[in-house]
Amino acid sequence: PTELDLGSSKSEEDQTLVMLFAAIALDAAKQGNNDKFKKVNNVVEANYTLGTGLPLREVKEGKDVGYRSKLLGSVHQVEFLITPKYQGIKVNIKFDEVKVYPEGFAAYINLVMDNDLNIINRELIDRRILIQDIGGLSTDIAVIKNRKVDDDKAQGFNLGVAEALESIREEIRKKHGVELDSRRDVVEIITKKNDRNHIMVRGSRTSVHDIVDRILGELAKKQYRHLRNVWQKNSQTEICYFVGGGSIVLKDYLKTLNQNFDGYNIDFFEDERESVWMMANAYYKLISDFNRRNSKEQQQSHQKKKEQRSGAVK
Repeated sequence: PTELDLGSSKSEEDQTLVMLFAAIALDAAKQGNNDKFKKVNNVVEANYTLGTGLPLREVKEGKDVGYRSKLLGSVHQVEFLITPKYQGIKVNIKFDEVKVYPEGFAAYINLVMDNDLNIINRELIDRRILIQDIGGLSTDIAVIKNRKVDDDKAQGFNLGVAEALESIREEIRKKHGVELDSRRDVVEIITKKNDRNHIMVRGSRTSVHDIVDRILGELAKKQYRHLRNVWQKNSQTEICYFVGGGSIVLKDYLKTLNQNFDGYNIDFFEDERESVWMMANAYYKLISDFNRRNSKEQQQSHQKKKEQRSGAVK
């Protein structure tokens, strides 16, 4: 399964590492990377610099330290047993450097930096903003001020959309006798462009609107309460951006609540693909920026030593 269990922590869950190592091993083994890594007798020796992240709550609890040392401390071997094209290949993964970023900060970086690490949306840079990142298992609200996450004011909650999706799946099974394979199937039913909130029951098109509205409406109220509480403590906030897979599911409900109640300045990523891939893009930008600065510093230090040596020779 690729879905994390309810109540689990990303930093402590094997599933997080399994997916990470599988993705890296696939990258290392693919044809285009033959010249990058040493390969002897179907064993690939792959070195990577990794940018990844954890929910704000886990970073505040210091779990990023153990997570990073777990990744850095050893060689991780992945063997492809039955994967087409890669069967029989082993990949030894070693990390030269690992950076673990708070997820809320990563979302902010994605808003203000393009893929070439140039500043975009310049008007956002010095604004006070909130980023409410709704995931499957947790929600982070990052408070951004002076281009940094304010760790003291940022909040993390054990409240994601996974439990609500499970409840919808269970109620559909009880009421209509239809088994949906996973939470992903539920997401598809409630976000698809045509025939949203409808399923087929014995070949007949059937609405599940009542179930979905009740369960997601309740969850949206809880998420909105969290927004209200954090905003009240940060009254000079100018805008809140909703990001993450959960915000796609709750978007309409949150917009309606906001219109009916406080009327905060909130915004969503209309491009659903962008919202889902936002974190991966952000980590790539952050680690690229780190690499760029690092190599610059190394060049400067190398140049300095060179100058010192030539000065000593004179």
